[in-house]
Amino acid sequence: MAVAIRRVVVVAVFALFLAVPSRAHACTCVVSEHSTCSQALDADTLLVATVTRIELEPAPPWPGDSTPGRQYRVHLSDVDLLKGERVTSVVTSIDESSCGYSFRVGERYFIEGGRAVDGTVGTSLCSLTRREEDARGFIRALRDARASGLRLMGRVSQPVRWVRHQPEVEPAAGVVVSIDGPVSRQVTTGSDGWYDVERLPPGDYTVEVAPKAGMRHLAAPESARISIDAPLGCVEVGFLMRARGLIAGRIMDEKGAPQSGVFVQLGLANRVDGGAGPAGQGLVTGADGRFVFDELPPGQYLVGPNVWGSAPSPMSPYPLTYARTRDGEPVIAVAPGAAVELAPLVVRRVFEVQVTGTVRAPAGVDVAKQEVRVWHRGTDGREFPAGIVFVDAAGQFRVRLWAGERYRITLGPRHAPLGDVQLVAGDATIELTAIAPPRPQ
Repeated sequence: MAVAIRRVVVVAVFALFLAVPSRAHACTCVVSEHSTCSQALDADTLLVATVTRIELEPAPPWPGDSTPGRQYRVHLSDVDLLKGERVTSVVTSIDESSCGYSFRVGERYFIEGGRAVDGTVGTSLCSLTRREEDARGFIRALRDARASGLRLMGRVSQPVRWVRHQPEVEPAAGVVVSIDGPVSRQVTTGSDGWYDVERLPPGDYTVEVAPKAGMRHLAAPESARISIDAPLGCVEVGFLMRARGLIAGRIMDEKGAPQSGVFVQLGLANRVDGGAGPAGQGLVTGADGRFVFDELPPGQYLVGPNVWGSAPSPMSPYPLTYARTRDGEPVIAVAPGAAVELAPLVVRRVFEVQVTGTVRAPAGVDVAKQEVRVWHRGTDGREFPAGIVFVDAAGQFRVRLWAGERYRITLGPRHAPLGDVQLVAGDATIELTAIAPPRPQ
């Protein structure tokens, strides 16, 4: 089963943070790059449970702020208690930006909880909380730590496709994990991608992963350096194999000069990930106009300015333009481990213009203060909202548009517009003719 991997930025040594913020404050986690049993044993609550429902509820005010916030209460069933007092629900903040952990109803989780002064147990993105299948080795190590002694375990994963802004991964079976330190060991991952080495002497170790035969499309991840100490010492180290696929190209202007500082986007050829929005990543071209998107799993991609939406922006003042393969195809098929070099992409910078609009209305129809909605029209006919302004008492309005781009401008409510016009943005005045709104029945 494929799972989406979540990357956490490594800042410094571990400091457990389980407070549940009640505001969308920026989330800052100070965590180590490896999880250890001792970290879990310091927790107030450790359990494995299934999420049955999630409810939005008021949250205590943030310190220094008298306004109540909101939080999610996550209700649990089939609770397997590992440490602490049994609970049937935990709370977490409403989104990842405020350190909230994203639970899903029906899935089973390993949950690390911290108890607040009012007795509420909360968890966060900064804790050891994760899906049960991603914590199997960790749970096993906690249950029999005394019997197995010092222990190293983890999961090796491989990217299989690109989803949103990160790869979707699957377990990498049959991969060799080498451990070198006070003793040297080699183990092979099972069908679930897990490896587990027991009864290690304390000390410092280097852990390396090598792709197995037939994995030429993957590169080994960076090695890890860890320390295992007694008593009850265990360390969990996960590895993500690196995909070898890449897409490279160069951005030029109309005269053939390389263009540096151009923000180039990579997206999926189907544009979105399951309705979740644009998918992909972006980078800025170097002094030679060159860009390289590397570590790409197999898939079909689009590359160019504004492939995530289509409208120019201050960060990327260029029309929607697709880079093409040497065969002239805008959809770039990347086979496992393949490197695709694109034909040079010529871009044309566009500029904003302020356009004045005039509304003409039948006698008796008052258009003052009516809203004017601006829709940018992509080359494929799709429309994207580009702003809202209002008609003044003189029947005029002003909008800023990207010169040469196509737009549709509507007057009045979105669900029942009183008029609309399509145009290519320039310096000419926009003229909107309003129709009388239908009379109530």
